[in-house]
Amino acid sequence: MNSKIEFNTKVIQKLEELGADKPCHRCGHTKIEFVGYSKQELGDSPDNMDYDMPVAITACQNCAVISYHALIPLGLAPADEE
Repeated sequence: MNSKIEFNTKVIQKLEELGADKPCHRCGHTKIEFVGYSKQELGDSPDNMDYDMPVAITACQNCAVISYHALIPLGLAPADEE
């Protein structure tokens, strides 16, 4: 198994472990799809620096609502962040 697939599996397992496997909060549909990763800009900090938070993205397969899950607080970070 390559490292990207292994990391995806770790993220999905962690979300499931924490109960983030519930139906969609908008429409109640039960199929939520893991979409991928992005970085969420956090804006200015007290030291006038911009920060990006790596996030995992999931989407409802019915209404297409997107949810972001911050990876660092979950104890996970993409390989390029380590």
